[in-house]
Amino acid sequence: MKYLQLTKTLFRLSDTLCLHIDDLTINEGESWAFVGSNGSGKTALANTLCQEGILLSGELINRFTRPINLSF
Repeated sequence: MKYLQLTKTLFRLSDTLCLHIDDLTINEGESWAFVGSNGSGKTALANTLCQEGILLSGELINRFTRPINLSF
């Protein structure tokens, strides 16, 4: 089962920054880690997965019952 699927999404992060995700799927039983240098968008992605970002376009399917429990 797909717990999270983002397809061609564009999220507004601030007045001048947007986050584009072409395709991301997290299935039941999977564990993911997002690794990168400072400023590469890890926190922005986590905030988006918690639905704190504004979806401008695309499709977001989120079946997590407690998205706030994501680890930062």
